[in-house]
Amino acid sequence: MHELTAPHLDRLRRLVPSHRSAGHMATVHAVIDGLQPGNVFVDDLRSPRSALVFNQSFGFALGEARPELAAPMLALLLAQPWMSAQATALWCTAPAWGPALRPFFREERSRDEFHFEPTRVPVAPRLPEGYRLQPLDEDLATRLGNGLDAWVVRTWGGPARLVKLGFGMIVLCGETLVTSCTACALCGHPGEVEAEIAIATDPAHRQKGLALAAAVAFFEQCRERAVTPAWTCDSRNLPSQRAAVRLGFQEFRKIVGFRMRPDALA
Repeated sequence: MHELTAPHLDRLRRLVPSHRSAGHMATVHAVIDGLQPGNVFVDDLRSPRSALVFNQSFGFALGEARPELAAPMLALLLAQPWMSAQATALWCTAPAWGPALRPFFREERSRDEFHFEPTRVPVAPRLPEGYRLQPLDEDLATRLGNGLDAWVVRTWGGPARLVKLGFGMIVLCGETLVTSCTACALCGHPGEVEAEIAIATDPAHRQKGLALAAAVAFFEQCRERAVTPAWTCDSRNLPSQRAAVRLGFQEFRKIVGFRMRPDALA
């Protein structure tokens, strides 16, 4: 496989499925459009049929499953500095990649993908006394990157880029940032732009309805921008699954993936 770089990344777009049939594709589009840093590897630089796409947090196998091309480069990929910056996995967006890659890896995972159902969105709860909602700005994004959800800021390439290219809602307790609901990717095919949700709450402030309030406010931001909220989570993350359902999402499929770390290969 060969690394595909700008300005040729658009050649990959025809391999990216619609958000109706695959989750997390806002992340792939964000790399293609240069909105987020990433690395793309394809079987053919001019007319790719198979691809591996990585941003700073996730990897995706797209198109035709070609293990004879992908397997020889796995060890080299795992040795890259950008690979070790954030724990990640290579997710099989095209299902045929699962059995094709399984023999080469030690550890398999699965991930749940959800569709947003706007008619099922709950009413936002009243925030407890002392808490308030505020749209994300660069100061809050900087503070977010220093603690509560640092990986989101890193995925965008820094707080300034997150605020310029993405958006989100923050819950403050006094001046302390305690909950965030942000777009960890914002992109898609024309007419299918999605905002992939990243949500986090400081453990000391949980069970107060803060995440629910931030998410409902985030949905309003999505509506104003004519984008669709998107949700995916690790299949073992039962709290995230329950949160998705409570917020109006409905699971539509599971995908398999493989841990990408130095000892990943079988």
